Amino acid sequence: MVSMSILQIALDVPLPRLFDYRREEAVSETVVGRLVRVPFGSGSKTGLVLGEVEQSDQPAEKLKTAELIDELPALPADWI
Repeated sequence: MVSMSILQIALDVPLPRLFDYRREEAVSETVVGRLVRVPFGSGSKTGLVLGEVEQSDQPAEKLKTAELIDELPALPADWI
């Protein structure tokens, strides 16, 4: 188990689950509802942050960092 700030991200892929990514160190505000760009497979995808937790079942060395898309505000909580 890894203990740190982990983002749970929904991606437009045919898998019914959330994906865990590291939070950018420089980002201090809440990011739930924000869009992020993440490495996925051999490319990258845009995803939506649905939650933030302190632990992941994934090993720390497998977690990649999510990049916040700054130009867009967070979705309202009632839309998520």
